Amino acid sequence: MTATVSTIARRALLTPSANDIVTRYPDILANCDRLAFDSDAETVAYLIWHLSDRYGRVLQVLDRLFIAGHLPLRRNRLSIMEVGAGPAPALFAVRDFYDDLRAFIATSELGVVTASARILHAIDRGPAWSRLLHQLSEELYARKGPEADGSVLPFGITYDDLEGFSVRREHEAAINGSAMAIRAEFERSDDDISLHTARQFAIEDGNYPPSAYDLIVMCNFLTNTDITGKFAAEIERLATALSPGGVLVVIGAVGGRYPAIYTHLDAILAPTRLRPIGDFTHPIQAHTDEWQRNLIGAQIRSDVAFSSALAPTAFAKAQTRLPDDVTSLGQSVGFPQFQVRAWKNEWQRKTTRRS
Repeated sequence: MTATVSTIARRALLTPSANDIVTRYPDILANCDRLAFDSDAETVAYLIWHLSDRYGRVLQVLDRLFIAGHLPLRRNRLSIMEVGAGPAPALFAVRDFYDDLRAFIATSELGVVTASARILHAIDRGPAWSRLLHQLSEELYARKGPEADGSVLPFGITYDDLEGFSVRREHEAAINGSAMAIRAEFERSDDDISLHTARQFAIEDGNYPPSAYDLIVMCNFLTNTDITGKFAAEIERLATALSPGGVLVVIGAVGGRYPAIYTHLDAILAPTRLRPIGDFTHPIQAHTDEWQRNLIGAQIRSDVAFSSALAPTAFAKAQTRLPDDVTSLGQSVGFPQFQVRAWKNEWQRKTTRRS
């Protein structure tokens, strides 16, 4: 992922937009929840500082879920939703983790069958994110080529607004829309079928979003109590849109306002009867693996240095608000601890779904 991030970042920096990208650095680090992400300058600045880091943290979480026996495994297809996705670190990390898991199972001759991540959906309001996701997935596709097992890449944001969002409603609306289109096609041929039959054709076609997801991830999305309160109803609906054995994961920072956010989440999710996963009681140190830590740190530092050479005036103005461990070669790049909260759906038919 780090090589892909640098390729996309440097391609953008080698344009007249370099000054705009560098100017965004301080706000990307301190005021992400206030940004609209309606420009390529904002999304590329975020890409440089955060994507590899967030991607690595999600891999750590998936590894813990797997070791503890909570990682959802499916025989046919695995569906993932990332909320507040931005450049979709969770989607890319989940995809790669399951592909590596399948490769491990194949070489170990364990006789186990598990699906790859074939449904990768994202929610984000930023209108410029889809362009960046398309570039990232194109670059990854060019590097690796098509996957033989049906693994896919996210080429854009699926839904642009969490407000009022319902997984079940999107599922039903897609089936009904497809059914109406099928019925209209029959009518153009002077034939007639019932709406019920058209729905059956639409369901058999399978070209619609799932009614429940196996894994839903909020990666650094809930950054304050206002956001948590604003989307309380939507978060509860998402929690009730997990498949049996499905997991909801929330990743955030430690200390400050975050304990209040997690307490609020507990209250929101209490009516859903999801079981809190107790393996994430304590904060996690980001990138404890030295190789991973050095790789991610080198990507951030080298891309920031590259941008400083292309936009020296803008960088000089921004530098006082940037972390010294990135802008100074005299020390290694450090990463903070992060907190994870996770809940699992262990109910088969008793979980209430809200439309």
